[in-house]
Amino acid sequence: MRKHLFILPLAVVAWSALLGQAGAGTRPLSRHEFTFYAGGGLSTLHYESSIGSSTGLSGGLFGASYRVYFAKKVGFGMGVELSYYNAKGAIGEYLYAEPAKDPEGADFEFRTMLRDYGENQNIAMFNIPLMLHFRGDPEKHRPYAAIGVKMSIPVSGKYRIVEGASFNSGYYVFEDYEYTTQKFLGFGSFSGNGDRELSLKPAYLLAIEAGMNWRLKYVLLYTGFYVDYGLSDVVEKRDELIASYNRDNPANRSTGSMIDSQYKLDNGQSEYITSKVIPLAAGFKIGITLGHGRKREIFIDYDQSPMFIQYQQQRDR
Repeated sequence: MRKHLFILPLAVVAWSALLGQAGAGTRPLSRHEFTFYAGGGLSTLHYESSIGSSTGLSGGLFGASYRVYFAKKVGFGMGVELSYYNAKGAIGEYLYAEPAKDPEGADFEFRTMLRDYGENQNIAMFNIPLMLHFRGDPEKHRPYAAIGVKMSIPVSGKYRIVEGASFNSGYYVFEDYEYTTQKFLGFGSFSGNGDRELSLKPAYLLAIEAGMNWRLKYVLLYTGFYVDYGLSDVVEKRDELIASYNRDNPANRSTGSMIDSQYKLDNGQSEYITSKVIPLAAGFKIGITLGHGRKREIFIDYDQSPMFIQYQQQRDR
């Protein structure tokens, strides 16, 4: 999918070139435009998991933008926007063991297994688009294209375990016994954990869109397709395993998210489950554009003005 997204800048450039051929002979357009819009489609967190997989989900956005045109068909725009991104991660099966101490200080081997595990990730970002705009100006309808960047500021981030379970046990070497059902010690089968917070950081997005403005009586109906592609990681990583032993409160198991946690390799080393998590969106926008009216043109026929006629009469005498 990433390869296909890089074709879009070329398409926008080609679409922009066609805008220059639209609208020959029309009157001037306003230099200032305001647009209020909403949109939706694929709006997800894109990442690759070392021990699982990810699925993109739908989301949406809404916002407002202002554009000023320094040339007839080329301008600069900025705005504010709230975007929602949703994704689902899955792990078929994963197990590991690590040394731990129980609340009484006894040494044991903590063992955990994730099976048919699934979690939903949901984040909201406040975006500030900075865009270069191109427009046509036909008599009725106007094509447009835009390319630029969005500065993305975190608003909220949550994850929830929605499928599967984790199985925890404790093997005490000095007893040569594995405890599997003592939930007050954190052993047994656990499923779900409610909503938990994700730590996020600012990111930058490449933004591309193209579409049409349809002329109505007093406004333009704004419609188009957009793509936002994250250029930087949006998730703050934790230096903790996805499932670890909580000595202070064993019954309250500690389970992190796939997108911010580590996992154990066969050699005992730890690595992050995901190396990079980026926002990714592709969808359809619709809105209303104000400030599209043509400037009124005033022509004065001086040959027929009363003052000019009087001047001619006096001159001919």
